[in-house]
Amino acid sequence: MKPTTLEEALSLVPTHWPLTPGVDKWQDGDEYFSSSVWKRVNIASWVGQDVGDNCRRPIPQDVRESIAEMILHAARDTAKDSAWAEDLLGRWILTGKP
Repeated sequence: MKPTTLEEALSLVPTHWPLTPGVDKWQDGDEYFSSSVWKRVNIASWVGQDVGDNCRRPIPQDVRESIAEMILHAARDTAKDSAWAEDLLGRWILTGKP
């Protein structure tokens, strides 16, 4: 089913990026999974340190909305434009974090 509203398209966009141990560093607002619950990092001494396993970073709402608008564009326009938008969206998702 192709999305027809921004809300439908937004539901297709992830809310968080997984973080990679040994590559990503903690930022304020990142989260880690512990005791069956996602917990927010708010310890200043962690910021800038390497993340561990099972960590994620929220995707800003404005970024999510921009991607949702691209999805709507792909769903509404011609095959050529749709292929372009789907390729752009696919590359954005595969490259990782915003």
